Amino acid sequence: MIKLSGICKTYQLNNQTIEALKDVDLEVEEGEFVAVSGPSGCGKTTLLNILAGYDIPTRGAYYYNDRLINNLTDRELNQFFREETGAIFQELHLLTYLNVYENICLPSYYRHTNISREQIDELLKLVKLEGCGEMFPHQLSGGQKQRVA
Repeated sequence: MIKLSGICKTYQLNNQTIEALKDVDLEVEEGEFVAVSGPSGCGKTTLLNILAGYDIPTRGAYYYNDRLINNLTDRELNQFFREETGAIFQELHLLTYLNVYENICLPSYYRHTNISREQIDELLKLVKLEGCGEMFPHQLSGGQKQRVA
């Protein structure tokens, strides 16, 4: 479960305080799907960065499965991101010098786990990318890159 209570995030820009988020409350139950929408500049990315553990709020409380995330150390936040969250970035962040197989293996390397080629082939089949494992990002369409990510 995710629970945000009174989340605020401010930034300093040219001696001016920018409020990216102001008193955000949110509860998401396990298994529930939620979409975040709004106009450009309303704080969507800031909110998602906080939820993923990339950033911490200036004020308020963020609980993930009853664990207060605000007070985690940088090392604990990195572990939280690696083990509890996942993200598909808008820019995709595929490494151009790695093929599809290698890009898919990379997160498991950082989690100190292994994923077999057979498991990757099964994942590629699920997202309709059979036979693309040896291809590099520049050989894929935008949609294919998104599915790899």
